[in-house]
Amino acid sequence: LSSMCSVYVDRGQNAVVFGIEGIPVIHKYFQRGFFGWLSALVNGGTNTQPFRFPCSEIDFKGNNSICAHMGYKYYDTAEIYPGFAPLDDVMVTKLKPALQKAVLILEGSHGGSENATSTFREAKEKPKLYITGHSLGGPLAKHSLAQILLREYDQVFSSITAYAFGGAMAGNDAYLSMVDEMLDSPLIVPTKLFQVVNSYDPWPYIPAVFGSENGSVQKGNVTLIFDLEKDELAKEEPLRPFKGMPANVFLSFEGVHAPKTQYLPLARSLVSDYDYSTCEEICSVEQCGNYKCADSCAGIL
Repeated sequence: LSSMCSVYVDRGQNAVVFGIEGIPVIHKYFQRGFFGWLSALVNGGTNTQPFRFPCSEIDFKGNNSICAHMGYKYYDTAEIYPGFAPLDDVMVTKLKPALQKAVLILEGSHGGSENATSTFREAKEKPKLYITGHSLGGPLAKHSLAQILLREYDQVFSSITAYAFGGAMAGNDAYLSMVDEMLDSPLIVPTKLFQVVNSYDPWPYIPAVFGSENGSVQKGNVTLIFDLEKDELAKEEPLRPFKGMPANVFLSFEGVHAPKTQYLPLARSLVSDYDYSTCEEICSVEQCGNYKCADSCAGIL
């Protein structure tokens, strides 16, 4: 019943994609949607918990790993919202083997066999890794990126790029600073993180906004917001105080929060020869925009 994720292989771009879903729409997948919202509200809460580093305190001094460096500096201060973070054992028992298998498939030496080796093997040309998630998948993507770096799963890839869309808060200021510092560390492969927020979407402000005096929240770098009033994509940190949808605009919370209403038109506009003849006009603009288009299977709907 928890949020699902999958690892994909893109042979054409020599890339591995780790995609994480948000909370399922409750009127489409009632059980998973109901459980997801209940878990997010109860476990996410407004209280943080200490972040558990995947390395021993004994290693914090004298060890040159990224985990030891971060643990030595942030062990007593970094905290996360547990309802928006992946389980530690999932990183080891699920994600690591899936990434291993994906790399072996791209190497072409294992043919996608289920019996992937227990250790990463060097590919002739290391693949790129992309991580992405929306809604609950937003903080899960950010946390997963942090875990991948701290556990040194990044070393088999040439680069990592993470995109977190419409995500709730991941942790306190110390945790956000730790993630930002890791991204600039020479101990990891070149890594970038982009957090994208819609105007009028309350979810990126949950739950820290409840305890904020001025309504603005820290999300870490790089945070981008679709400013609908100025019709621009702006870089912003801290994130401006939350402002609700104007009363005369008939668009629900789901419509504001949904990725398709605002992200897909932008993605399609980047393709000069996008074939709109595959699209059909639909009545509902809440989840799918003005047009429903066939999947090109090339990363753009």
